[in-house]
Amino acid sequence: MRTARLKTLVLLLTISLGVGACAVRVGYEFLDVALMWSLDDYIEFERQQRADAKSVVKEFHQWHRINALPDYAVNLDALANDLEAPVTVDTMRRYSELSFKAWQDLMHALALPSAKILAELTPAQIQGMVDIMKEKELDDRNDLKNEPMSKIYHERYEFMTKAAKRLAGPLNDEQRIMIRRWATSLKDNRQLSVASREAWRKRFAGIVSGDSSVATMAEQLSRLYAEPYLFWNANYHEGMEYNRERSLKLITDLANSMTDKQRTHATERLRSFAADFRALSRQ
Repeated sequence: MRTARLKTLVLLLTISLGVGACAVRVGYEFLDVALMWSLDDYIEFERQQRADAKSVVKEFHQWHRINALPDYAVNLDALANDLEAPVTVDTMRRYSELSFKAWQDLMHALALPSAKILAELTPAQIQGMVDIMKEKELDDRNDLKNEPMSKIYHERYEFMTKAAKRLAGPLNDEQRIMIRRWATSLKDNRQLSVASREAWRKRFAGIVSGDSSVATMAEQLSRLYAEPYLFWNANYHEGMEYNRERSLKLITDLANSMTDKQRTHATERLRSFAADFRALSRQ
């Protein structure tokens, strides 16, 4: 559940569902602050570097507001319309692909801003950032040794249950059983995921540790960000595709099992978010 591919599978279903409609607008205004917090987790900025990074992040935030939010709104409205009637796995697969395409577009767009920030870092700052990545990988490897599968099943169940409840409202017993069966049916790809992240990190370190121009670095980072599957081996590809199909089936079954009350709740909620995104894009 931690990989980008599986997360994008439910992007259109879960985006902003944890907060009320008004809070969506307020929360989006602080997106640039959240991005800076994320950078601070990895980089010890000097004062001028941090000021420059904040400027770059604000510019990216504005780009996202103007260029991405209208498309999100269109897709959310379309999904709400489709949920008015029974859906097929192919229908939900189409939204999965739209979601992944939106994520890829975001990653491509992020390449140049991040290259501008990374180009200002010293070798010591770069090494510090890479070391933090290594520490997180080590933490995940330790989790693999210590976490029982029962905990993983529970985390999957909680993740999907919360997403479904936020969209459709309270779930019935049948729907909870569907989610529980799904949670125990997925393949455990965590070991393969950590290995792919290690390969990704090594490639990232090679790109940012060189003396390339900002434009060249951005070009290299664009593909690295948007195509993480380049570092997946055959077993990981197979496992991820299996989990994706199982998840598509679950989402389809949940959509078709909704009561009239749940369906109304879901479609109104999606249209409300679409309206919020349109309003935000015009600010």
